[in-house]
Amino acid sequence: MACQTDGFVTLAGADCSNIGVFGSQMGLIRSSFSFMFGTLSGIYIAQSYNVPNIKKLAVSGLFMAKQMEETYRKPDKKKDRDNVSE
Repeated sequence: MACQTDGFVTLAGADCSNIGVFGSQMGLIRSSFSFMFGTLSGIYIAQSYNVPNIKKLAVSGLFMAKQMEETYRKPDKKKDRDNVSE
């Protein structure tokens, strides 16, 4: 007998009746341990170290990119034709 859970096949007469709500034999706390560990680690690092503000960094990066694009933009062809024909 074989039962399939989340792409894995359990063989050799396994009892598939205790698979559970989430489709595997692990509990809620055990399956979300890495998420909780990452969250708690992130909170500790944010409080203990000087972590840069990502939103502020992204806004300043976009502003610099916009300035660079406006500075090195090719001139508009319609403007050049209008000025030359006069």
